[in-house]
Amino acid sequence: LRAVASSIAPWAALVRQRLRHYRPRTARRLDHSSPEVLSEIFDRYKRQDITTTYRDAVYFHWRFFAAPYRDELVFYLAGPPSSPTHYLVMRHVNFKGVRASRILDLYGNFDDLQGLRDILSLAIWDAVRQGSSQVTAMLTLPGMRSIYRSLGFLIPAASRFCWYTPSGPVM
Repeated sequence: LRAVASSIAPWAALVRQRLRHYRPRTARRLDHSSPEVLSEIFDRYKRQDITTTYRDAVYFHWRFFAAPYRDELVFYLAGPPSSPTHYLVMRHVNFKGVRASRILDLYGNFDDLQGLRDILSLAIWDAVRQGSSQVTAMLTLPGMRSIYRSLGFLIPAASRFCWYTPSGPVM
């Protein structure tokens, strides 16, 4: 692991340098968000060819706004203020004295790669400014790999995730 870390150190320095000079185009961190704003973005850009959790306002309220770790969450939007194209939810946690950041949810117009790059760059830049030593994300769309890789996500790992509900119609 040390050898791998040493070999990617020069590349990581370049990514950090680029992030240091990063200025968002349309991405912004939200001081106040609502489940309805996130749900509207999901409704506007949901696709029939992608299987995902149905994200209505009730889901967002349960998943993020009523979560016991709500104070660890940060919300981001990208796109025009009147009609955002992307949202991102990140959680900053401290574990045994080490700060880490996790991208919990990212959705929007997946055809707008510039918007995706903008919102991801802002979230990563923000995590670095807050002292995170690690940023993780679950990536499910193969077309986004190059964006993640160019932003410093180099070490992929397979992960399994299932979500169940007692509601038959939702399942």
